[in-house]
Amino acid sequence: MKNYRFHTINILGRAHAKRLLEKIYSTGLTSSQWPIIAHLLFYGESTQVKISEQLAIEPPTISKALRNMEMMGWISRIVDPDDKRKIKVILTTKAKRTVPIWLKVIDDLQEQVLKGISAEELEVFDRVLERLFENLNKEHLSQDKKEG
Repeated sequence: MKNYRFHTINILGRAHAKRLLEKIYSTGLTSSQWPIIAHLLFYGESTQVKISEQLAIEPPTISKALRNMEMMGWISRIVDPDDKRKIKVILTTKAKRTVPIWLKVIDDLQEQVLKGISAEELEVFDRVLERLFENLNKEHLSQDKKEG
């Protein structure tokens, strides 16, 4: 039987999200909100469109998540002073104070999941993941050119 690696990756991602939710829920954050927080930590302020594109999540889903996160006090939306048409998403002081707690939960889970995997294996894994993303992005770009 053919090996459907992406099915396995999908199952792994779902299992990870479930474990993450179990561990992070007590902090007031949901597993679907964590990628947005991580994006803002990594890139700093961002727009809703950029978050949607970077995380490959549909705009209405991002919009709903941001609305909920705003109500929880994790993010704020501010008008871009350079372009009044753009709304920037930023982490609030409350979120920034909670980041160390979230990172500890993430680090502990990652340590548990990666137990028994060598640094060399992880380096290869990281390179393979990078290549997979590159290939997917190339395919996506070539599809856009064909449709455009």
